Amino acid sequence: MSSFVADALASGKQALKQLVGERSFNTVRAYRHFWLNRWRGKQPLFVHQMGKVGSTTLVKSLKASPLGRQLVIYQTHFLSPEGMAFVERLEEEGYGGRDRMPDRTKRFLANCRVWSRQLATGAFNPQRLRVISMVRDPVATNLSGFFYNAHWWPQTLQEDCRQQAPGHLEQLRAHFLAHYPHHVPLTWFDMEMKTVFGIDVFATPFDAEQGYQIYRGERADLLVLKLEKLEQAAAPALAEFLGLDHLALLRVNEGADKWYAPLYKEFTRVVQLPDSYLDEIYTSPAIRYFYDAGEIKAFRERWSKAIRQPAL
Repeated sequence: MSSFVADALASGKQALKQLVGERSFNTVRAYRHFWLNRWRGKQPLFVHQMGKVGSTTLVKSLKASPLGRQLVIYQTHFLSPEGMAFVERLEEEGYGGRDRMPDRTKRFLANCRVWSRQLATGAFNPQRLRVISMVRDPVATNLSGFFYNAHWWPQTLQEDCRQQAPGHLEQLRAHFLAHYPHHVPLTWFDMEMKTVFGIDVFATPFDAEQGYQIYRGERADLLVLKLEKLEQAAAPALAEFLGLDHLALLRVNEGADKWYAPLYKEFTRVVQLPDSYLDEIYTSPAIRYFYDAGEIKAFRERWSKAIRQPAL
C-alpha cells in the first residue's frame, strides 16, 4: 500500500471517528470484525483469563501454529457484566478519565463489550465454543499486574522509583498492599467462567501434577492450563483439546522493554509480604483447587522469607 493511500485511509478513519464519536466507531469496528470472521468460516477460540498469567505467549504461539489461519482468537480478561463494570471502572480511575485512555485501551474495551453482548444474545450459536484459560501463582499475578499498570501509580511515586530515591521500594510495597485489587485471582473463575460460559470449574477435580484440565459444559468446552507447568503441559493439552500435533511456544515478555523492568526484577527479589496477606491469598479455596500443598508452600516461602540485601 502506498503512503498516499495509507494517509488517505487514516484521514478517512479519523473523520468518521469525529463524525460518529470514538466509542461508536470502535463498537462498529468490533462488530465488523466479528461478522467478517463468521462469514469467512473461522472457528472462534476464546483465550479468556485474568491478566498477567502468560496468555500472550499462548496466543502468539497459536496464531503461528498450523491452526492459526482456521481460528479467530478472542483474547479477553472480562466478559461478564460484573467483570466489565469492574475493569472499566479501573481503567477510568487509573487513567484519570476516559479522555486520557490510550486508543488501544479504548479499542480493547469496545471489543470486549461487543463480544460480551454477542455471547449473551447467542450470536455465536449454534457453534460449540472452545475456551482456553490459564492460572498462575496469584501473588506473582498481582505483582505483575501492579507493575504493568505503573502508569497508574501516583506521579511522586513514579518519580521516586525512576530516581531510586531512598525508601522507594518500601513506598511501592505499601502502595501495592493498599491499592491493588488483590481479590481478582480468588473470584475470577466464578465471575467469568460460570457466569459467561456456564462452566463451574470447581465441580470437577483439577490434576495439579498434570498441569491442565479439560471441562465439558452444555455449550462450551474449557481447557485450563497452569503457567508453572506450561512447558510440559502445553503439547498434550492442546493435542487433546484442539487436535494440534505440535506447538512451538513463542515466549513473550511484555514488560522487558518497559522503564520499570529493572525495578520489577529487584522488587520481586527482595519484597517481603505480610503473613496476613499471604494467608488471605493462599488459604482461598480457588487457589487450593489449582495448586497442591507443596506448590503453595513454595509460593509462600518466595514472598515471606526474610528480606535479602539490598533491604527495602
